[in-house]
Amino acid sequence: MTAYAALLILTVGIGSGILAALSGRIVDRSITVIGSILMGAPTFVVAMFLIWLFSQKLSWFPVYGTGDGLLDMLWHLTLPAVAMSCAYLAFLSRITRTAVRSALGSEHVETATSRGISPRAIITRHVLRNASPEVFAVSGITVAGLIAATAVAETAFGVNGIGALLVQAAGRKDLPVVLLISLIMVVAFVVINTIVDLINVAIDPRLAQRSGT
Repeated sequence: MTAYAALLILTVGIGSGILAALSGRIVDRSITVIGSILMGAPTFVVAMFLIWLFSQKLSWFPVYGTGDGLLDMLWHLTLPAVAMSCAYLAFLSRITRTAVRSALGSEHVETATSRGISPRAIITRHVLRNASPEVFAVSGITVAGLIAATAVAETAFGVNGIGALLVQAAGRKDLPVVLLISLIMVVAFVVINTIVDLINVAIDPRLAQRSGT
Protein backbone atom coordinates (compact mmCIF):
# COMPACT_ATOMS: atom_id res chain seq x y z
CA MET A 1 0.00 0.00 0.00
CA THR A 2 2.85 2.37 0.76
CA ALA A 3 4.45 1.65 -2.61
CA TYR A 4 1.09 2.20 -4.32
CA ALA A 5 0.63 5.53 -2.54
CA ALA A 6 4.21 6.54 -3.33
CA LEU A 7 3.60 5.87 -7.03
CA LEU A 8 0.49 8.06 -6.94
CA ILE A 9 2.36 10.83 -5.15
CA LEU A 10 5.28 10.85 -7.58
CA THR A 11 3.23 10.63 -10.77
CA VAL A 12 0.26 12.83 -9.90
CA GLY A 13 2.14 15.22 -7.63
CA ILE A 14 5.05 15.93 -9.97
CA GLY A 15 2.86 15.80 -13.08
CA SER A 16 0.28 18.25 -11.74
CA GLY A 17 3.02 20.58 -10.49
CA ILE A 18 4.68 20.70 -13.91
CA LEU A 19 1.29 21.21 -15.55
CA ALA A 20 0.44 24.08 -13.21
CA ALA A 21 3.80 25.76 -13.82
CA LEU A 22 3.67 25.50 -17.60
CA SER A 23 -0.04 26.08 -18.19
CA GLY A 24 -2.21 29.18 -18.18
CA ARG A 25 -3.77 30.97 -15.25
CA ILE A 26 -6.99 28.94 -15.17
CA VAL A 27 -5.25 25.55 -15.00
CA ASP A 28 -2.69 26.88 -12.54
CA ARG A 29 -5.31 28.29 -10.18
CA SER A 30 -7.48 25.18 -10.45
CA ILE A 31 -4.60 22.88 -9.48
CA THR A 32 -3.56 25.28 -6.71
CA VAL A 33 -7.06 25.42 -5.21
CA ILE A 34 -7.51 21.65 -5.36
CA GLY A 35 -4.07 21.17 -3.82
CA SER A 36 -4.87 23.57 -0.98
CA ILE A 37 -8.05 21.64 -0.18
CA LEU A 38 -6.23 18.30 -0.20
CA MET A 39 -3.39 19.60 1.95
CA GLY A 40 -5.85 20.76 4.59
CA ALA A 41 -7.89 17.55 4.64
CA PRO A 42 -6.89 15.00 7.31
CA THR A 43 -6.28 11.45 6.11
CA PHE A 44 -9.17 9.97 8.09
CA VAL A 45 -11.60 12.55 6.61
CA VAL A 46 -10.45 11.70 3.09
CA ALA A 47 -10.76 7.99 3.91
CA MET A 48 -14.33 8.37 5.15
CA PHE A 49 -15.28 10.40 2.08
CA LEU A 50 -13.78 7.83 -0.28
CA ILE A 51 -15.58 5.00 1.51
CA TRP A 52 -18.89 6.87 1.34
CA LEU A 53 -18.57 7.83 -2.33
CA PHE A 54 -16.76 5.00 -4.08
CA SER A 55 -17.83 2.10 -1.90
CA GLN A 56 -21.29 2.84 -0.52
CA LYS A 57 -22.74 5.09 -3.23
CA LEU A 58 -21.02 3.89 -6.40
CA SER A 59 -19.92 0.40 -5.28
CA TRP A 60 -16.75 0.66 -7.35
CA PHE A 61 -14.18 -0.40 -4.76
CA PRO A 62 -14.19 -2.73 -1.75
CA VAL A 63 -13.66 -1.27 1.70
CA TYR A 64 -11.90 -3.89 3.83
CA GLY A 65 -9.17 -6.45 3.30
CA THR A 66 -6.32 -6.83 0.86
CA GLY A 67 -7.78 -9.30 -1.67
CA ASP A 68 -6.31 -12.38 -3.30
CA GLY A 69 -3.84 -12.13 -6.17
CA LEU A 70 -2.06 -9.11 -7.56
CA LEU A 71 -4.94 -7.46 -9.43
CA ASP A 72 -7.43 -8.05 -6.62
CA MET A 73 -4.92 -6.70 -4.12
CA LEU A 74 -4.41 -3.54 -6.17
CA TRP A 75 -8.20 -3.18 -6.42
CA HIS A 76 -8.59 -3.43 -2.63
CA LEU A 77 -5.68 -1.08 -1.90
CA THR A 78 -6.71 1.69 -4.30
CA LEU A 79 -8.86 3.64 -1.83
CA PRO A 80 -6.37 3.34 1.07
CA ALA A 81 -3.51 4.42 -1.20
CA VAL A 82 -5.49 7.40 -2.48
CA ALA A 83 -6.45 8.40 1.07
CA MET A 84 -2.81 8.23 2.15
CA SER A 85 -1.44 10.11 -0.83
CA CYS A 86 -3.82 13.08 -1.20
CA ALA A 87 -2.12 15.53 1.18
CA TYR A 88 1.38 14.42 0.17
CA LEU A 89 0.83 14.69 -3.58
CA ALA A 90 -0.72 18.14 -3.12
CA PHE A 91 2.36 19.25 -1.19
CA LEU A 92 4.72 17.79 -3.78
CA SER A 93 2.70 19.41 -6.56
CA ARG A 94 3.15 22.82 -4.96
CA ILE A 95 6.89 22.29 -4.48
CA THR A 96 7.25 21.13 -8.10
CA ARG A 97 5.33 24.13 -9.38
CA THR A 98 7.54 26.52 -7.43
CA ALA A 99 10.76 24.81 -8.57
CA VAL A 100 9.73 24.79 -12.23
CA ARG A 101 8.62 28.43 -12.08
CA SER A 102 11.95 29.36 -10.51
CA ALA A 103 13.87 27.50 -13.22
CA LEU A 104 11.81 29.20 -15.92
CA GLY A 105 12.92 32.62 -14.68
CA SER A 106 16.63 31.79 -14.51
CA GLU A 107 19.21 33.53 -16.68
CA HIS A 108 20.33 30.46 -18.61
CA VAL A 109 16.74 29.81 -19.71
CA GLU A 110 16.47 33.37 -20.96
CA THR A 111 19.78 32.95 -22.79
CA ALA A 112 18.60 29.70 -24.39
CA THR A 113 15.38 31.38 -25.47
CA SER A 114 17.26 34.31 -27.04
CA ARG A 115 19.38 31.84 -29.02
CA GLY A 116 16.27 30.40 -30.66
CA ILE A 117 16.28 27.00 -28.95
CA SER A 118 12.90 25.29 -29.19
CA PRO A 119 10.63 25.59 -26.12
CA ARG A 120 10.44 21.80 -25.75
CA ALA A 121 14.22 21.51 -25.60
CA ILE A 122 14.43 24.35 -23.10
CA ILE A 123 11.87 22.72 -20.82
CA THR A 124 13.41 19.25 -20.94
CA ARG A 125 17.11 20.16 -20.94
CA HIS A 126 17.16 23.24 -18.76
CA VAL A 127 13.96 23.78 -16.78
CA LEU A 128 13.11 20.26 -15.64
CA ARG A 129 16.73 19.26 -15.15
CA ASN A 130 17.48 22.25 -12.93
CA ALA A 131 14.25 21.84 -10.98
CA SER A 132 14.69 18.10 -10.44
CA PRO A 133 17.13 18.18 -7.45
CA GLU A 134 14.70 20.12 -5.30
CA VAL A 135 11.76 18.03 -6.45
CA PHE A 136 13.57 14.74 -5.82
CA ALA A 137 14.73 15.88 -2.39
CA VAL A 138 11.18 16.68 -1.31
CA SER A 139 9.94 13.47 -2.95
CA GLY A 140 12.30 11.40 -0.83
CA ILE A 141 11.17 13.02 2.40
CA THR A 142 7.52 12.67 1.37
CA VAL A 143 7.73 9.01 0.41
CA ALA A 144 9.71 8.20 3.54
CA GLY A 145 7.08 9.96 5.64
CA LEU A 146 4.40 7.70 4.18
CA ILE A 147 5.68 4.80 6.25
CA ALA A 148 4.75 6.61 9.44
CA ALA A 149 1.37 7.67 8.04
CA THR A 150 0.02 4.23 7.23
CA ALA A 151 -1.68 3.71 10.59
CA VAL A 152 -4.72 5.89 9.86
CA ALA A 153 -5.42 4.45 6.41
CA GLU A 154 -4.84 0.86 7.51
CA THR A 155 -7.16 1.28 10.47
CA ALA A 156 -9.90 2.95 8.40
CA PHE A 157 -9.84 0.31 5.67
CA GLY A 158 -9.13 -2.76 7.80
CA VAL A 159 -5.74 -3.46 6.22
CA ASN A 160 -3.23 -5.42 8.27
CA GLY A 161 0.10 -3.66 7.91
CA ILE A 162 2.97 -2.13 9.81
CA GLY A 163 0.97 0.95 10.75
CA ALA A 164 -1.94 -1.01 12.17
CA LEU A 165 0.52 -3.26 13.99
CA LEU A 166 2.15 -0.20 15.55
CA VAL A 167 -1.21 1.06 16.80
CA GLN A 168 -2.12 -2.36 18.21
CA ALA A 169 1.27 -2.77 19.87
CA ALA A 170 1.01 0.69 21.44
CA GLY A 171 -2.47 -0.16 22.72
CA ARG A 172 -1.16 -3.36 24.31
CA LYS A 173 1.92 -1.49 25.62
CA ASP A 174 4.10 -3.98 23.78
CA LEU A 175 7.31 -1.96 23.94
CA PRO A 176 9.61 -4.37 22.00
CA VAL A 177 7.27 -4.39 18.98
CA VAL A 178 6.89 -0.60 19.11
CA LEU A 179 10.66 -0.15 19.22
CA LEU A 180 11.19 -2.61 16.36
CA ILE A 181 8.64 -0.93 14.10
CA SER A 182 10.08 2.49 14.94
CA LEU A 183 13.55 1.22 14.02
CA ILE A 184 12.25 -0.12 10.72
CA MET A 185 10.69 3.27 9.93
CA VAL A 186 13.89 5.14 10.75
CA VAL A 187 16.01 2.78 8.62
CA ALA A 188 13.56 3.08 5.71
CA PHE A 189 13.64 6.88 6.01
CA VAL A 190 17.45 6.96 5.91
CA VAL A 191 17.69 4.48 3.00
CA ILE A 192 15.13 6.31 0.87
CA ASN A 193 16.75 9.69 1.39
CA THR A 194 20.19 8.23 0.62
CA ILE A 195 18.88 6.84 -2.65
CA VAL A 196 17.37 10.22 -3.50
CA ASP A 197 20.69 11.97 -2.79
CA LEU A 198 22.51 9.55 -5.08
CA ILE A 199 19.96 10.18 -7.84
CA ASN A 200 20.39 13.93 -7.46
CA VAL A 201 24.18 13.61 -7.70
CA ALA A 202 23.82 11.48 -10.83
CA ILE A 203 21.57 14.13 -12.39
CA ASP A 204 23.71 17.09 -11.32
CA PRO A 205 27.33 16.19 -10.35
CA ARG A 206 27.82 19.75 -9.10
CA LEU A 207 25.85 18.81 -5.98
CA ALA A 208 28.65 16.45 -4.93
CA GLN A 209 31.21 19.23 -5.34
CA ARG A 210 29.10 21.61 -3.27
CA SER A 211 28.69 19.09 -0.47
CA GLY A 212 32.42 18.40 -0.55
CA THR A 213 33.23 22.05 -0.13
